[in-house]
Order: sequence, then C-alpha cells, then structure tokens
Amino acid sequence: MTVKLTLAFVVASLSLLGFALRTPDAEAGHAPARARQSNAAIDRDPMEALDHTPVPFLLNQRQDEDPARFQQRGDPNKWPLQQPFDLSGPAPTDESVRSAIVFAVNYVLEKQNANGSWDVELTGSMLSETADQAVDAVAITALCGIALRSHTKVDPVRVEAALQKATDFIISRVIRGKLSTKIYYAVWRYSWGLRFLTGEYQITKEQSRKDDLKSCAQRMVQSLISMQLSNSKEPRLDRKRKAKMAKRLKSPMPAEMGLVLELPTDDNFRGGALVTSVLPGSPAEKGGLKAGDKIVRCEDAKIENAYDYYMMSTEWIGGQTVKIDYTRPSDPGGTKNIPLPQSWPGYVGIKVGGGTGEGPTVDEFLKFSPSKKELKLGDVIQVVGKDKVTNLDEYRAAEAKIKPGERVKFQVLRAGKKVSETIEATASPEGNMGFLIKEEDKEDLGGVVIEEVPENSPAAAAGLMKDDRLIGVDSTPILGLDHFINFIGTLAAGKIIKCKVLRGGAEQVIEMQLAPIALPGDPTFDIDFGPRLEVMVSTLTKGGVAERAGVKLNMQITKVNGVATPTLREFLPYWWDAGFSAGDEVTFTMKLGGGREQDFKIELQKPVYKEEALEVGGWAYYPDQGVAASFCTATTLINLYAVQQIMGIKIPKKEVLDPAAAMLKGILHTDVANGNVETWLYEVRIKEEKDARMAPAKDVRGCMGRNTVCELAMVIAGKRSKGDLKKTLDTWLKYRSELDKVRDYWYTHHRTSIGFYNAAYYWLFGHYHSVLAANYMGGAHKKKVQEVTLKALLLKRNKDGTWNDHESFGPLVGTSEALMILGEIDGAFRDGYSASTQGSSEKPPEKAPDEKPPEGEGESPDN
Repeated sequence: MTVKLTLAFVVASLSLLGFALRTPDAEAGHAPARARQSNAAIDRDPMEALDHTPVPFLLNQRQDEDPARFQQRGDPNKWPLQQPFDLSGPAPTDESVRSAIVFAVNYVLEKQNANGSWDVELTGSMLSETADQAVDAVAITALCGIALRSHTKVDPVRVEAALQKATDFIISRVIRGKLSTKIYYAVWRYSWGLRFLTGEYQITKEQSRKDDLKSCAQRMVQSLISMQLSNSKEPRLDRKRKAKMAKRLKSPMPAEMGLVLELPTDDNFRGGALVTSVLPGSPAEKGGLKAGDKIVRCEDAKIENAYDYYMMSTEWIGGQTVKIDYTRPSDPGGTKNIPLPQSWPGYVGIKVGGGTGEGPTVDEFLKFSPSKKELKLGDVIQVVGKDKVTNLDEYRAAEAKIKPGERVKFQVLRAGKKVSETIEATASPEGNMGFLIKEEDKEDLGGVVIEEVPENSPAAAAGLMKDDRLIGVDSTPILGLDHFINFIGTLAAGKIIKCKVLRGGAEQVIEMQLAPIALPGDPTFDIDFGPRLEVMVSTLTKGGVAERAGVKLNMQITKVNGVATPTLREFLPYWWDAGFSAGDEVTFTMKLGGGREQDFKIELQKPVYKEEALEVGGWAYYPDQGVAASFCTATTLINLYAVQQIMGIKIPKKEVLDPAAAMLKGILHTDVANGNVETWLYEVRIKEEKDARMAPAKDVRGCMGRNTVCELAMVIAGKRSKGDLKKTLDTWLKYRSELDKVRDYWYTHHRTSIGFYNAAYYWLFGHYHSVLAANYMGGAHKKKVQEVTLKALLLKRNKDGTWNDHESFGPLVGTSEALMILGEIDGAFRDGYSASTQGSSEKPPEKAPDEKPPEGEGESPDN
C-alpha cells in the first residue's frame, strides 16, 4: 500500500497555531514502536505495520497499555471466545422485562448529578482512562436522557424532572462554549447530544423551550459540519485556518474592536453579552459603544453571551466594517456600523533587552527577521524612526508605531560608534506562545491548562509553568479550547502580551514576548512508501530546491541529517520530533543505483497553501485524525437527517449530506468468501488493503456491530433501498451471535482469524441500531429482530441488574444503552407501571427462570 504524504503539512495542523495539544495519542509517531517493545508477545495489528497512522479504533488502546496489566490479563489475542447465547427458549415474560426496566430506570435516575449531568463510572480496568474521554459528561448525559425518555411511564415525575435538568445541562455547555470540537471523541458528544435534543424538541409543547432547543441544535449542527473530514483528510475547520494563514503571509488581517465583556455563567448565559468596559481609543469607543451596553447581534448573527462575540471577533480583519446591534439601559439602543482599521503590526524581528543605561540592546533575532543584515547582536538602540529611545518601554512604544512595509530608521551605538541603519519592516507573522495544552479539561474554570512548557519556548522564557491555567491575554478572556485555538491566530509575533494565569488558585499576570510561529518547511518533494515501508520520493515541485539539488523521482531516503530512517517507522517519528520549519537546512541521504548513497542539502521553503474546492466526507473520532470511521459517520448522518426533519434545521445536501453518504459507499465491500454478501467495513483503508493478514477485518462476521447502522443511514439518505436493508437485516440475524462471543472481552478488538476484529462495545451499539433498522423496515423483520434482541439483551444483563457495554466503561453506559434498546421494542411490558415501580434500585431483581443464561454467562473466560 502506498499513501502520499506532503511533508510540508505532515505535522498536524495544530502545529501552526503556536502551541500544541496533548492528545491521548499525541505521540502517535512513537507509541506503536514503544508498545511493540514493551509487549513483544502480543501480536500487533498488521494495519499498524502497513500505514503511517494507527487504525483509529473506538478506544485508544495505547493510552492505557501497561505491560504489568498485560501480564495480569494475558495476551488479549489468546482470550478464548465465549459461547453464543442460547436463544432457543421462550421469550422473557412481560413482568420480567418490566422488572428489569424499572430497576434500570431507577439506577440511572439515582446516578444523576445535581447539575443535571451524569458521569461515566470508571472501573479502573484496562481502558478506563480512554473510556473517560470517550463517554464524557455530555455524551453520557445524552445517552441517559435518550434512555429515560423511552421509559417515562416508570416514574413520570422523576423522569421528566431529570430530563429537564439534563437538557439544561447540555444547552448550557454548548451555548457557553464548553463543548470543544478539538478533543478526542468530540463527534460522539455532539452527535448523541444532538439526537437527545431532537427527541426532546419533538416531545416539547412550550414554544420558548422549543426555541431554546433549536438554537442549541443549530450550534451543534454547525460544529459537526466543521468537524467533517474532506477528501484531503482534513476537517473543514483546519482547511479554513490554513487558508486564512496563507492569506496572512501576504497581508495583515486581524483587527480588534476593543470591547471587554462579562463572562457567561451557569445562571447567566443567554440574552446578549454585557459590555463591562471599552478600551480607550479603540474602534468601539470611536463608534460610540459604552460600558453597560448589551451586544445582542453581530453581523446579523445572534449573540447569546461573550463566547459568541469573542469567537466571532477572531475572524475580523482590518478594513472591515462590523455591524453591531445593542441595547442600552438609558435608551432602546440600536445598530452601530464600526470600521476596523488595519492594526496588524509591522515586524522588525528582534528581541530587545533592558540595555546598559544608554538604551535597550538587541539580544536576539527572531525567525524571519528583516533586521539580520542591518543590525548586530549587542547593538544599543537609541532612535527608532523619529522617537528617541532610552529604555525598554520607550522602545516598545516606538516599535508599536511601525507598520508593514514601512522603512524605519534605527540609530544604534555599536562598539562605541553611532551607526544608522534603515530596515524595511514586514508584516508580522502570527505569534507563538510555545506551550502544550491539555486536551481534556473537566473543570469549569474557563481558560486552558498548560500541560508542558518546552525549553527555549516563549512560555518558558516568560516563566509559565505546567498546570498553569491561562485565563486571559491582555483584555481578552480565554473561554476554553476552541476559543483559544481561534484567538491565538490574532496575536502578532514580537508582541508583548500580558498572560493572566491561575497558579495554585491565585491569579498572576506574566509578561511574554511572542515568537514567530514556525511555518512547516517544504522540501519541495512528497513521499510515498511501499510494501517494505521504504520511503520514496513520489513527486517533485518543478524548479523547486530539491529538483535543483539533483533529487529525482523514486529515490529512497535512508537518512535525515545523518539519522538512519530506512522505513516509515523511523522516518515519521524523526520528522515530527525534529520540528523542522521554513528556513531550516536539512540533509537527506538518498539511495542511488548500485546501492550507492548521496547527500542532498535542501533549505526548506515556506509552504504554498492553495484553498481547494474539496468534497467532504465522514467523521473521525478525533477531528484531525484524518480517517473517517463507519460508526460515527453513519450515526451522525442519521442524526443530521433527523434534526432536519424534526426541527426544520436545513443541512446542506450537496456540501454535507451527500459527501458523507459517499464516504459510506466507499467502505461497502463484497465478502466473496461468505457467499458474495455485502458488508460495511470499519474504514476505507481496510478495503484498500491487499495484505492477507487483514482478511478477518473484511469478513462479514466482524461487521455485525456496524452493518445495520451504515445500511440504515444510506437508506435514509436515499442512496440504498429497503431491499438492501432487508438483506442486511437477514445477514445480521445470521451472524449476530459473533457479537456474543466477545461480549465480555476486556481489550479492544479481538484481532484474530476467529474473532474477526469484533469488540465488546459493538454488542449494545449493534443491537440498538439493528432494532432501529428493523423498525424502519417493519413487517416480519421488525418482529424477528425485536424478538431476538429482547432475548439476547435479557441474557446479557449482569447479575446485579445492570448492563455492561465494555467493562472499562462501567455499568451506567451499558445500562443506558440497554434502556435505549428496550425503548425501541414493542411489548405489553411498555405499560402497566404503578406507584410501586417508583423508588430505589438498591435491590436488584433476580433473573427470571426463562432468562437463565448458558453456563459461564457474565464471566470472562480468563477470570
């Protein structure tokens, strides 16, 4: 298999932001190698040896891999499969099902937090850390909400109150900007959250409540669209950012309004953003805005709170006129059209120190500095333009006046002599703060948390520390991860900023000078790799530095700067770690004919980014992971069609819905070995893989967790027929028992020729969507699938009356999913609840005689 890699953008797009995220698999380039060393006895997924990124299975198994844990549990690929459930007996009685539902509903109700949310119950087992990310507070709250809505008759008063609080919680998180799109499993939080709100909208009669639900859903839809992957394997939001950065290489763009707004709280996050102060001399002050005004719309978009305003303001550019609607206590308010002047600074690219008493000194040249030829380290600056400079503050005031393209006179004292130099200022690059931030921040304090401060970074020089919480920069508060990602692009290199941080509970202000952002370096060639993972030159930029240096197509790269990189396993980790940027000189050693090698010295160029009209596709578990997965794409597509039908929120068909369906079509596979049956693979790379070791991942028997959700999504999208759905349901009924065999499996996927890459967490998900598909189909299939699912579900129940999705997730996830399934199955057990069913779940029901599981049910064979 060969995959083209463009080295200019091989580093994740967040490296362009001047900081980095510490993601669960942030070291994807190294982690597979480390795992192979520490767990050599475990047969690794052959896909990992055949591609440059790990297959993004539902759980991020590397985060939790601990050699000691493997020794305790044994090789997961040698875990013996369980016996399928015996479904030959009679159906469970209505009373036994009703009893199970009552217990489960009370169990879920008792787990709800005071703020309306639920938390995943971590078990401390192998994958609990990842489970905590996969099922965060919003995702589990949505699951519990969907589950309870299906069973309001059990206890109408308590259930309705719980659903009201759950809805308020999700609306608050979304509208306050607390639900990031840049975290692992963000798609599940938005997709399941959207499904829950859609159901609540459908049942709600109060118009004001319906308006709130729709407003929140519209935001969630836009966020899901922003996370949708393109055929270039980039989310829309990252393509948009790269395009914006490319434009800024040519002209200064960001501009400031000068408003400071009251931050949203749990009790006050609707109805506009209150202005607490207006910066002196700012466009806002000149435009007539005042403290006490409330901003209700910007550019005709509704502003609910400061988060909306600050997110929008990161897109404003110099020369733009911004339309602002406001209210004012003393009068009705109105509309202001406020012009934003070009304010992006000029750049001379020097770091200046306090000096010797005769003036500040040139201490360092920053990247892309236009001053390197004219100035010297140690020069004492005495005049900048027309301003005399005797100290650091005077220099900064003079520097702030410099505009892009301006020729500025510098008078310096050099070796005791006065020297005059003229420097042509450039437009400042975007600024780089240089720290890593935590991806997952479960506290509700605002800002972002610093995970790591690399040496020699601007953050380290300023004194920022690990675990500092950055809550503001100058007059702008930092309102979470997504806001920070957008905001950082409005800061210019060389600028002195005041960082407001919380450290040990106390607020501090720390001054920092921003370094220029490191643009990815382009060697002007791209690479492919072949069956032995050898790294080859695949394309050359005509007339580029590589071609001029003598590099030719199909040359094999064996070393980079003297470091051996014989295969992609060594090449990519080294390339990522080296952090090469434009302007760096890199020596590539390449193999010639006859086994000879030759060094090629190449100065990396600034990349040229072209905004393309790209077709978008599906969704990945992590927004910039670059591979759309069948599960989250199909589920999200179904939920988008539902919100369009029920709430009337228009989803762009050509730009969003159709490309997502096209992505799913691309993973439809014909399993010849099992009678030419159609099946839906995990993702497209598996379909393209020719290696025989991947045959189990293409076997229909390993697709029972996703086949029905994919087929249902395509039928809803109008791309497949009910006849196709009927065949898929028949196939599911035939091979459903494959899910039973791994129902208690403790690891991720059973990657063997008999496990077919099935996983325990496929069981409830697959059964839920099979019931949905059967209900959509109707007739005999509906009856049969419901009958089979009900029997199997009651047999899967734990002895304490709960269900497990995966042991690491804890019983709340599984119990809510089981209730979701039961809510879709017809039966007399759906009615007949009385006051006696309301109360505690402390005493779990005994399994009814007709529910007796086969021997060994509920216990993992390795225990």
